Amino acid sequence: IYFGYNIADYASNHLLLIFMGNLFLYLNFYIFMKFYTGEKMTWSCYVYMSCMLATAFPSLYFFTTIERSSDLSPAESRMLNRPCTLFNFYDFHDIWHFLGGAGVFFTFMFLLNIDEDVKYKRRDRIFVF
Repeated sequence: IYFGYNIADYASNHLLLIFMGNLFLYLNFYIFMKFYTGEKMTWSCYVYMSCMLATAFPSLYFFTTIERSSDLSPAESRMLNRPCTLFNFYDFHDIWHFLGGAGVFFTFMFLLNIDEDVKYKRRDRIFVF
């Protein structure tokens, strides 16, 4: 009902914000607890985290740049298009896909490697949080 009255707000944008906020909070909590309990991250985690930050945050800029409107007719929406920027072929939406895909990949690689330091620890010596 809310989105029916506020046409400019789309449910998918709000859901994306909720999911990203949830991931951000839990990831920060987990990293804080790792350091608090004396665990360390491996060098590959720092590399993946750096690549994640270098691609995910710039992709948000390209995501929020509006180049179309589904509320307008196709001819009117076409007037919002901008010239291609990357290699004179890709527009902001394409760049968002490239950077967002890389950001998701590096986020998953970071999550896969975050507990590599406890791989050879005995299970009764690993803190559960």
